[in-house]
Amino acid sequence: MAAFGLTSLQQRTVAAVVRTGSVRRAAEQIDVSYATAREAMATAARRMHLPNTPAVVRAVVAAAFGILPSDIDGQLQLADMLCISDRQAKVALLIASGASREEAAASIGTSAAVIKKELQTLFATFGLQSAAELTRLITESQALRAFARTIDNPPGFLDLSIEPSRFSVRPNGRGIIAWSDYGPRSGRPILIVHSNWCCRAVPRPLLTVLQKRGWRPIAVDRPGFGATSLGNASREDPFSQAIEDVLQLMTSLGIEKLPVIARCGAQFVHAFKSAQPDRVGPVVLVSPTPQADAAGKRMGVVGAFKEAFYRSPRLVELFFRVISAQFSFERVVHLMRSITRGSAVDEKLCDDPQFIRDRFRALRPFACGNYIGGIFEELVISHGGWNFEPLDCCDWIVLQGADDPHNDVEEVTGYWSRLLPRTSMETVDSAGRFMTSSHPELIVERIERLSSAT
Repeated sequence: MAAFGLTSLQQRTVAAVVRTGSVRRAAEQIDVSYATAREAMATAARRMHLPNTPAVVRAVVAAAFGILPSDIDGQLQLADMLCISDRQAKVALLIASGASREEAAASIGTSAAVIKKELQTLFATFGLQSAAELTRLITESQALRAFARTIDNPPGFLDLSIEPSRFSVRPNGRGIIAWSDYGPRSGRPILIVHSNWCCRAVPRPLLTVLQKRGWRPIAVDRPGFGATSLGNASREDPFSQAIEDVLQLMTSLGIEKLPVIARCGAQFVHAFKSAQPDRVGPVVLVSPTPQADAAGKRMGVVGAFKEAFYRSPRLVELFFRVISAQFSFERVVHLMRSITRGSAVDEKLCDDPQFIRDRFRALRPFACGNYIGGIFEELVISHGGWNFEPLDCCDWIVLQGADDPHNDVEEVTGYWSRLLPRTSMETVDSAGRFMTSSHPELIVERIERLSSAT
């Protein structure tokens, strides 16, 4: 910060504000009065030719990570990385650049009251209390994107709300592919597949174990999920566009073959292996959902959904619309406690703030309106329409929790044994539905065992 020409007091004050996000808390941390800290920030802003405290925080954090101004203006990237709407991203960028609420409102063409409401939503979403904290989060998100591209270490030291987003353009103008490369670059690439009830954000426990064991997790939003365009995906064929997307990324990254961990999402992995058998390596299917049928067991809250979806396909889209329209952090807490009821291990997970935050990150993109891919895939699971032929896969394994409140163990193993006759079926007695959060070590041990045997 000396490069900005700041005095010792100004440097200490700015550094404390960057750490705490608040001038008042910064004053307490460096043991000066609030008036002294406020004056130090004001004079620092004038010396740096910046309008206010958020602009100072932005400049200092950006300089610390070597981010050029052109790297900070990506509204699309920011919206996806933080799982917020495009308007919220634009508001956040304007406020972080030093604009007042009135100036931000004029720039967007709305009222200061709307800006205030959007800021309140952003603060509540990320547990922030000031524009300075929001600025730090925004700038760190850009740093994480840059670091994921350039350094050879897991970029997990920044805010856990940030998704290391990347975007690729499909050929022939068919939209964009949103994906995440969690690093490190020297790690062994592995594809983490999301379910049809969420988007690509990888649960922190699984991510941490994979990176510690030398893996490089890569996750992709399938068409009609999160920030990925629908492209040619349809109700009749929800998988071919997704397969093309993954192949495009593999080619761009120079990857010939990818092992896979699928958190549900087994139907897509099956379709991928059927279409491109030489590009799919060992696979661990975690809690794979069987296709619904009239004789299937209906368990808990999710069982009621399944029964409704089976009886009336129109309810699938209605369900996604209602959940997305009423989305909030509090509703995710309520939803997770409802759908895990009856599973002791999953109910315990709901007491872990990190688990709830992970679920929020994975579900929040639906609130931005792109969920048609989830509808298409749920219709395949509920009503068929895709020809799943048996596959000869001896380097796959199915992990099913004995305490899964969504699916019956016998039903899961029976269905997938028919489609994967040479694949091992393992029931995990101490597990429920969300093994990627409760049993990450087990999952990684299984993918490593399969990989070493091939």
